[in-house]
Amino acid sequence: MKNLLLTLGIGSLMTFGVVSCTNSAGSFSGAWSGRPEKIAYPSEGIEVVMSPTMTLTPGENNGGTVLFSGLLSGSQPVSPDPSGADVNIDSIPVLDPYEISIAGTYSVSGTYSFKNSEREEMLIDLDYSTLEVKVDPEAVTYTNNQITETQQPVVQQLNEKAVLVWKNSMTRALSSYFTDFSLLDDVKVKDGVMSFEVKDKDYIYTAVKK
Repeated sequence: MKNLLLTLGIGSLMTFGVVSCTNSAGSFSGAWSGRPEKIAYPSEGIEVVMSPTMTLTPGENNGGTVLFSGLLSGSQPVSPDPSGADVNIDSIPVLDPYEISIAGTYSVSGTYSFKNSEREEMLIDLDYSTLEVKVDPEAVTYTNNQITETQQPVVQQLNEKAVLVWKNSMTRALSSYFTDFSLLDDVKVKDGVMSFEVKDKDYIYTAVKK
């Protein structure tokens, strides 16, 4: 009898352990914040740091909606034409570059679903028509001491073109970045931490407290 009770007790503990490690649908709900990540694009001379937040809203059929959003901060070397007539921001200059710093935000939404009831593989389908990058022209700054009062007309032109080029570049960059996020593998949620792999790279997101 004692042996039977011991066996049943061990079996119950094992069952509890399995249940406690299972990803429940509700455990994914809410906003999750990832570590800042650098995205470099040498061909365009842009280096960007993004801070990702993933917001999951459970729905029906073992899935729901997903929103990626966050801050962007970056820098790019650019050079005005010596005559002041034009601004070369489409290529890295050779002489006397300005170092331009730009900050902005991004967001893109879509849906997510799980391959099976264990919820260890998350499929993400983003609608890239919703991808939006916002840049405040007044937030554009320059770290080179060559900016003087006599160069303000050039700076204003640089501002307008820099914002446009940067938004277009970041839209392409983020589209490429999030393409890899179509599958999150080995997903685990425990104690307010979500871990997963994307193409064998480990990611850790923490729950954002309300």
